Amino acid sequence: IEIFSFTDYFSGEFFRDMELTAKYAERKTGFENIDALQVFMPGVYALGALPASGKTTFAWQLLNQLAEKGEPCIYCSFEMSKAELFTKSIVRELYKKNPQMSERLNLTSANIRRGAMRDSRELVEQAAIFAQSATSLKVAELSNTSVTELIEGLKPLVTNTDRSPVICLDYLQIIPSKGSKASSSKEKADDIMLRLKDFQRATNT
Repeated sequence: IEIFSFTDYFSGEFFRDMELTAKYAERKTGFENIDALQVFMPGVYALGALPASGKTTFAWQLLNQLAEKGEPCIYCSFEMSKAELFTKSIVRELYKKNPQMSERLNLTSANIRRGAMRDSRELVEQAAIFAQSATSLKVAELSNTSVTELIEGLKPLVTNTDRSPVICLDYLQIIPSKGSKASSSKEKADDIMLRLKDFQRATNT
């Protein structure tokens, strides 16, 4: 256990810590209401809502918008495939460019995956834009990956980087609790959150 006094902290680590956090002061999520309320600083944030409330859609769009502004982002998906996630982005961009067409064709990510607009100029062009944009958003498709394995897999992606990435885990309850002695679902979730917080502190993610 490390214990610090005011003297220890302010004569040693205070200015280093302020330097680390200050470089995130101008980070913008792309959601004006969120950006008006707080700066999206390094830390652990939990998003909770009822099933089918749009948590994944919101979190995926959040990382899309952060990546567009140059933030390195990693989306760790235990539920959706990369095809499901990336077609969400396609649908959103197509709607922004031509809402009338999107509504007329009832464009959804599921319909795109079923073949809607497969040979259309608009879809081909949007796919090409995404392919060439070299965005800093990466997706990890996960299934039976424990939190220990996840952290070990992420470590090489967060070390020796000038700017720590934004990492989204979708979603907490589905992460296997291999090796955990916790008995209830709440204890398992608490154990995972504690380990994620230790990782976050160590990496400034």
